[in-house]
Amino acid sequence: MLKQQSSKYSLFLLELIIVIFFFAISSSVCVQLYAKAHVLSTSTRELNIAITKAEGAAEIIKSDPIHPETALSAAFSEASLNGQSIQLGFNENWEVCSLSNAYYLMQIDWEHKDQMLIATVQIDKESLLHDSDEVEIYKLDVIKHIQNKIN
Repeated sequence: MLKQQSSKYSLFLLELIIVIFFFAISSSVCVQLYAKAHVLSTSTRELNIAITKAEGAAEIIKSDPIHPETALSAAFSEASLNGQSIQLGFNENWEVCSLSNAYYLMQIDWEHKDQMLIATVQIDKESLLHDSDEVEIYKLDVIKHIQNKIN
């Protein structure tokens, strides 16, 4: 009789080990899925905000296609203007900050060619994981025809 009880206990112990093993595997899969979902959510949020910022800058450029530097400087007083290029820095919360403290960088380049304003708005993120200093989040090309004014 004692042998039969110990056999029941060992069978119960074996079932318990199998159940614990199953739950351990299931929980590790769930944790991986949660981590991937969090990363995807963060990158999607980043992309949505970058698109909004780039589209806003594009609309400012289109408002004054002859002198985009004037419109951009008026809209972004904290920006650094360098010829036909302007840079604006944002911190982790997408608030405007100095370029030295920037976590995100918006670079706007433009040129005039044959009655056209051709501009590029690019938003990058500083990366500590990659070999390069910045990772491109979003890039928007802007083309605006400049109309001749008849006096």
